[in-house]
Amino acid sequence: MTTTDDESRSLRIQEKESESKSSFQSLAVLVVFNLLLVFTGMHVTSIGPFFPTEARDRNISVPTIGLIVAILQVSQGLFAFLFLLTISEQQKNKVAYIGFVLSGTMCVLFGESYNLNSKNWYVFGCFLTRVFIGMGGAAKWATTAPILIPLFPARAGVIFSGLEISFNFGMMIAPPLCSWLYSIGGYTIPFVVIGFAELCVGFLCFIASRSIKKPELLRESQTVASGFNFKPAVHFLSLPGVWAVTFPFMAVLAQYGFLSVTLAVHLLDTFNLNGSQSGYVFLIHASMATLTSVFYGYLIDKGYSKVTFLVCLALTALGYFILALPFFGFDYPRWTLYAGLIVLGISSNGGFLPCYFLFDLIGKRNNFPSEESLRLCICSWITTSYGIALIFGQYVVGGVFFNYFDFYQSSLLLSVLTLIPAIAAGIYIVTSDVNHKHQYNPI
Repeated sequence: MTTTDDESRSLRIQEKESESKSSFQSLAVLVVFNLLLVFTGMHVTSIGPFFPTEARDRNISVPTIGLIVAILQVSQGLFAFLFLLTISEQQKNKVAYIGFVLSGTMCVLFGESYNLNSKNWYVFGCFLTRVFIGMGGAAKWATTAPILIPLFPARAGVIFSGLEISFNFGMMIAPPLCSWLYSIGGYTIPFVVIGFAELCVGFLCFIASRSIKKPELLRESQTVASGFNFKPAVHFLSLPGVWAVTFPFMAVLAQYGFLSVTLAVHLLDTFNLNGSQSGYVFLIHASMATLTSVFYGYLIDKGYSKVTFLVCLALTALGYFILALPFFGFDYPRWTLYAGLIVLGISSNGGFLPCYFLFDLIGKRNNFPSEESLRLCICSWITTSYGIALIFGQYVVGGVFFNYFDFYQSSLLLSVLTLIPAIAAGIYIVTSDVNHKHQYNPI
């Protein structure tokens, strides 16, 4: 009897030690993959402080400089769509590893391309390396959440919001960090430091993820067919609910592209605030978005993804409209600007983060063939939509429309373009829930 009790006690101790080790390994994977997303954000803004002026000094035209800056987001969106059609469950870890190797190596080469004497070869080198950095970013965005969420399924909302915080944090710290590195080491040093640091963190991701051996994850992986993800991707994109969520969510994200190209011009023209004086205005929007991310993750984990999404769509339309109030004769442009930026900042992640879980619900209600394939489809499609939204806000509204109209009229256009699909999404979600409860057509 005593021997049996000792064996049972010993077995329980071993189980607890195994669970503790597994939890530590899962936490390590979570930390290093979030660090990897920090570098993904840094690649977007790292060239801002000094690349445009250095390129102008080499007689490179402003449109060419703008293309080099923007091609990363274009490349990321296009490759994310390609990954949507091709990545399978068995390939997700390999694609993540390829992502950090590509973006880290190409970041170093981007810096080294400055040493090319020919202007044409320099432009070609900058363009090509930024394309591959975008490809690496798409690979990381498409696979990071599918790798992490199975480790913490009850905290999926917090994990997804954490990834967005990591990305935004990277975007915020890159300009001052790169400016400092540039001041002490010149043009090449910032990109060499960031590139090699990402390769080191990526190697830690490789080591940490290979140490995870959860039986339930292995069983789930074995049920997924190998090969391309083409059929699941087509199935996913054929669902009406996917498009009902996608259009308003893209209208929300368009604010990032729109504000990035119009806000500085508006501040200079309206308030005579130059680049060195207007930083705090940009911080209003960025800080609100960052501070609310974890809160939205908490709401999502509590089951309020649909309510959060619809409320924040309405707030986004309201935020755009507040920015446009001076167009209707409301003579307080500074206060409407601050209020509009606060509302847009608060609602931005609330109109973005729930999309993963809404897409997940849509797929499951339509009997999607595999949960892992669904995760890959969702993350790839979100990355693609993110890129399209930024390009739309930056070039269509912030470029073409803003060129013929003003900041207020452009904001009003975005308000209308958000409100219409938001109403359609609300009607679709409510009616689909009713139909689902009565066992009619799923969402």
